[in-house]
Amino acid sequence: MKLRSLVLAGLLTAGLYTQAASATPIAFFSDSITTASNTELGRPSRNGQPQTWTHEEAFPGVLSTSTGTTYFYNTYTISNSLFNPNNYLDISFTDELASGLLFISAYSNSYNPNARDQNWLGDLGFASNSYGPNSLFFDVVMPAGQDLVLVVNTTGGGTVGTGRPFDVAINGYTDTEYHEADITPYVAPAPEPSTFVELGTALVAVIGIGRRRFFAAA
Repeated sequence: MKLRSLVLAGLLTAGLYTQAASATPIAFFSDSITTASNTELGRPSRNGQPQTWTHEEAFPGVLSTSTGTTYFYNTYTISNSLFNPNNYLDISFTDELASGLLFISAYSNSYNPNARDQNWLGDLGFASNSYGPNSLFFDVVMPAGQDLVLVVNTTGGGTVGTGRPFDVAINGYTDTEYHEADITPYVAPAPEPSTFVELGTALVAVIGIGRRRFFAAA
């Protein structure tokens, strides 16, 4: 099984964030699933509950395994050295075509398509952009010393959902109050904005995008 290991980091740019507490940008990258991607039998179910830092979402199960339907997926591994100690991660996912044919899940350290509940941390809860063209979000808490593995899969079966571009952005915090610890980001030469290239086993991206958070008055 092909596993793309990412060495990703975000650069905090002045004026990029307008939120109650500034985030530590971990990664931003764009990609699409193709017919050359990995395949697996069945797909994750969607329970309408994006994961939160208080673990409100339970593993939703897997659908369509008995029908023999195959789906395409990509995996992306982000080293814990890029976010520790900001282990409270906020993950945004944007289906650029608002197709609703993509889904993203998060795992700790590794992904096994034959045991998809193993190491599962959370997922988006909905098909991509189910409510329009805006980004959707979910949150996970990373166990200490564990790498983050993101899995993006198609939801239509067969080749349906391939070739559709998507964006992923990850921000990190030290706790649920959106505090952050200063870290020294990994910086490397970058390709065109919002794109990425494979360099051996490393993929590099250097732009982070912020999530505006609104807090109710106390």
